[in-house]
Amino acid sequence: IINNILKSITLFENSGFGDFHQKWNKLDIWYGQPVVLEIGDNKIMGIHRGIDLSGALILEQGDQISSWNSGEVRLRGAR
Repeated sequence: IINNILKSITLFENSGFGDFHQKWNKLDIWYGQPVVLEIGDNKIMGIHRGIDLSGALILEQGDQISSWNSGEVRLRGAR
């Protein structure tokens, strides 16, 4: 396990998040599920559509898709 972690760290250091992006979204069990993004007192409800190449959360809200770089994601109670 340690060797795999060290290989992943080296890959990340050399290539950044791009090599992990597709695999992350493939394994994301919350993809397509309703979530609530809390930023201060604001609650933004949407459908989780993975993360972008910078690691930002992608939310679908009606016919709009937006990326968010900060906030607290609530997975429970979003339904």
